[in-house]
Amino acid sequence: MDVIERGQLLADGWTDAEIQRLIRQEKLTRLAHGRYSDLDLAVMSPEERHGLVAVARWSCFTSPNVVLSHVSAAVLHGLPVIRGQLAKVCLTRSDTGGARTTKKVRVKASHLDVRDRVEIDGVPVTSVARTLIDLGRHHGTVATVIAADHALRHELVEADEVIATVLRMGTAPGLPTARRALVQADGRAESVGESRQHLVLRPAFPTYASQVNVFDERGTLTGRVDGALLEAGVVVEFDGFAKYERYRRQGESIGGAVAREKKREDRLRALGWLVIRFTWDELADPAAMIAKVRRAVAQRAGQPRPAGTTAVAPPRQIRF
Repeated sequence: MDVIERGQLLADGWTDAEIQRLIRQEKLTRLAHGRYSDLDLAVMSPEERHGLVAVARWSCFTSPNVVLSHVSAAVLHGLPVIRGQLAKVCLTRSDTGGARTTKKVRVKASHLDVRDRVEIDGVPVTSVARTLIDLGRHHGTVATVIAADHALRHELVEADEVIATVLRMGTAPGLPTARRALVQADGRAESVGESRQHLVLRPAFPTYASQVNVFDERGTLTGRVDGALLEAGVVVEFDGFAKYERYRRQGESIGGAVAREKKREDRLRALGWLVIRFTWDELADPAAMIAKVRRAVAQRAGQPRPAGTTAVAPPRQIRF
């Protein structure tokens, strides 16, 4: 991380007056007390900015028992986060310093087993397993599931690690809430949007399946869809920019990827599938999403099952 400490600048021959001048000239940005960066924060993503500021604020603590945790640890691990939760740097301390919250920092006091700590570029952070649990304890179901889906899918953590960490934490506050959130992740969603779509649809449609391979009558793969109600013959896709970035072939434009996706959808319809799509805006209204799926199921009622076969991707679930 590109955090420059005041002591380093003074050792290099800069004076405090010169440091202040560099800040006014926007050649340095103050990240925390005596901590600066010469990077352009304006071109960074919110996650990149938070990660930089988090390391700067952690470095202000002298205790070796203070680590970055919660959303700050999630950012450093490369897990997706809810950007609205990035306003404060989150740390956990396992010494006698105690918890505190300011406008920019939230410090939790909690026991940390040696297995709950890892280092990223020399910075101590909670492990992926502990980070997911802490998200579940303090940051809500959506934040937990989008991070856990990503971690499980990309094999950044094993379900057994999460379970073992929960058991080590005993009766720590918030664990029942964390468990209820973590069991809803299954590692199949390929994006944050898909995770959120699955969270809405699974409770309403118990037979909803995630990540389904659809084959035609000859056994040729027509495509993998985000979700489907197999008996009803309804495919449910999530449309987001990241989807087309992921779907795009080397050297292909976004427009080309969209056109190819349209042809894939035409092939699904030719097999008898009814395809509906959700966008980011629709995620804000779960009731409307559920109603849209019910209309699709009703529209296809009485029709034969689509031709061909399907195979559902196996889940990577956390079971307590």
